[in-house]
This record gives sequence, C-alpha cells and structure tokens, in this order.
Amino acid sequence: MTRPILLALSLLLLAVAGCEGEKGATNPPALAAGRGTIPVEALENRPVTLHYFIPPGDPAGMPLLFVFPGIDRAAAAYLDDWITVATAERWMVFAFEFPASTYTSDEYITGNVVNANGEPRPREQWTFSVIEPAFQRLRALTGAVATRFNLFGHSAGAQFVHRYLLFNPTAPVERAVSANAGWYTLPDTSVLFPHGLKGVPVSADDLHRAFQQRLTIHLGTGDTRQDAALNTSPGAMAQGAHRYARGLYFFDRGRAISGRDGVPFLWKKVESIGVGHDHARMAADAAAIFLAPPDGAADAAAIFLAPPDGAADTAAIFLAPPDGAADTAAIFLAPPDGE
Repeated sequence: MTRPILLALSLLLLAVAGCEGEKGATNPPALAAGRGTIPVEALENRPVTLHYFIPPGDPAGMPLLFVFPGIDRAAAAYLDDWITVATAERWMVFAFEFPASTYTSDEYITGNVVNANGEPRPREQWTFSVIEPAFQRLRALTGAVATRFNLFGHSAGAQFVHRYLLFNPTAPVERAVSANAGWYTLPDTSVLFPHGLKGVPVSADDLHRAFQQRLTIHLGTGDTRQDAALNTSPGAMAQGAHRYARGLYFFDRGRAISGRDGVPFLWKKVESIGVGHDHARMAADAAAIFLAPPDGAADAAAIFLAPPDGAADTAAIFLAPPDGAADTAAIFLAPPDGE
C-alpha cells in the first residue's frame, strides 16, 4: 500500500473516531450548581448582572424564576429570599440587576419605552427586550428544557413585571407575580403613558392578550405608608393614596376593561394580611402562588401560613368553594404565639 493511501486512511479513521467521540460525549452545564453571577448583554453595552442560584441535581428539568428587585437594585438580597424554596422545589432562580450606575430609575421601571419627548423608542432599545434573549442564553448555559419562565418582582421590580407583560403580551411566561408596586401603568389606552397606554405601541389586541397572561397582583394589606420612596405625582395619586390602594385600583381597572371588551381575564389578586413593604415576606407568600396546581384550580385558594418560627417554609393551600366567588386569595398569617 502506498504512503498516500495509508495517509488518507489514517485521516479517515481519525475523523470517524472524532465523530464517535462527539456523539458519545456529554456536555456539562456551563453554570454549576450553587450561587454566582453572570453578565448578560443589554442596551448600548450596558450589561445587566444576573445573580443566580442553582440547586444540586440535573438542571435540565428545573423551572426558571426571574426575580426583579426594588429601586435599590439589591438583586443579591432578593435572591436570598428564594434560596430555601428553590432548594426544596428544585428551581433555578436568577435575580436581574440593572445597575443604578448605568440605568436610571425610569429606564428600569418603565422599560425605556419612550424618549425625553415622550416619543416611542424602537423596541430593541427597551429594557424589556433584555429578558427573552437572557432566557435563551440561560437555557443554553444550563441545559434547561423549559420553554417558559416565571417572573417575580417587588416594589420597583413589580413595576417592571406588570409593564413587561403589557408591552410583551405574547412573552413565554408561565406565571408572573407583581408584588407591592408603587404605582402602575393602567391597562387603559385612554390614559397617557406612563400612567396608561395612550401614546405607546400597545394595541387593543395586545391588551387583550395581556389580560390572558397568568399575572398575579400580590398586595400586602399593611403597605399603606406614604414613605419617601412613594411616587406622589398627580398621576400616581389618582391611583390611590398608597401602594395597597393602587394595587386594588389597577386590578379592578383591568377586570372592568376586559369585561367591557368581552375578553377573558386571567389575572388574579392575592393579599398578604398585615404585611407591609417587605420583599422577604412577600416572596415567602408568593412561593405558594408558583406552587399552585397548573390547572388554575388554586387561583381562589386561601393560603394559611404557619407562625414565624421557621416552620412556614411551606404554605398549605386549601381550595376555595367551586363557585369561584373568591377572586382574591386571602393569605392569613397566624398569630406570633402560634395560636
């Protein structure tokens, strides 16, 4: 056999071996179990930092929860709120930090949808546009097979979450919880943005699709203080004197407008009795919302939390009567003495 033929056969065998090696190889997830941070590309070379926690085990089948912090952008602290339940339920949690040094409050909470003149920006300049590409990147980095993600936001983060759904009504969201938002963009095309949807690219069809997202307006009944962080502009005060009142107003307006237009309304309202502007306690209660059965049977659930002795990591969910009268899930906190 001549040297050229031997060389050709050798190269062929090496190629076949390489293919077999690739076929049999397993590619471990790029993000290992535990806690860490990862930057993601965002707007105009202003990266967003994801603070993440991945519990032990194969992440392929784990759901993804995206968490959005308050105006202080304390993503690490908000991640802390979810580690216990994420470990128990095998969730991957990613808390989004839009750094205050590179993103203004308006760019964070209202999505950078309009410019200084109130004119709509191109969609690719919205901060909302960061979320789905980040989801696809995280799927690649973790091997997750999930095709939908979950959202939780508190305070300023709750503003981001409810507006994200209004402006992205077909986003692949499984469930979303907007907890204790300071003020809202009403689902009303007759009210000027940012307090409503007039003057921005959200059509009636978009709004009707948004009503069919599984959004929960989560309200602490004790969140009634007018603190220094509360927006007291005329547009915000028209929604109510405090966060709790504004959440009730937003939900009721959505239900009324969907009823007027004759379209399904899948939003729910959950109240945490006695809870104020406390992201950790709201997150603990919100876990039960994400854990409710996927058929929606527990949307009218009453959630009874155990006393604050550490036994309340898991909420027991009791279904309301089948007449569906309870639009609002009542969350009752047991007395501190455990009675």
